[in-house]
Amino acid sequence: IADFGLSRHFLSEEQYYLSNGGRIPVKWTAPEALQFNKYSSKSDVWSYGIVLWEIWSIGIPPYGNWCNDKVIKEVCENNYRLPAPSGVPNYIYKLMLDCWNFDKNKRPSFSQIKFSLRKDDDQILGKNHSAIVERVRSLTFPSNKQEVDSFENNISF
Repeated sequence: IADFGLSRHFLSEEQYYLSNGGRIPVKWTAPEALQFNKYSSKSDVWSYGIVLWEIWSIGIPPYGNWCNDKVIKEVCENNYRLPAPSGVPNYIYKLMLDCWNFDKNKRPSFSQIKFSLRKDDDQILGKNHSAIVERVRSLTFPSNKQEVDSFENNISF
């Protein structure tokens, strides 16, 4: 998960922060990694929470157009967390928030995440999960920056 951001082609180099000669994807990186360059499976859990948010927001970039400095300040100093994506079940948003706990020791392990996601669809997605699935299937995805901007402004459930 942590390297996922590094393997993607981004529309802008501004999504990375140069640290010790290497670039890191700030918007996907845990506070302890940003502040103290400390990486662990728990910092990967933070990144997983961001990827989960991207999935449920149908690919909208996390933190919108915030610059890296603003993300670092808001997340690390002001305890800001991304809002629930439109239509996300409470159970899934709570999992995201658990992944984004400032105290890495209070974040779930990947084993705990896997176990929590083994519930049936009705428990995880709620009784209207078929409507969510149909909405996702009906989407057409953007292929260039202009379409991405338009896509982000027209997502709703």
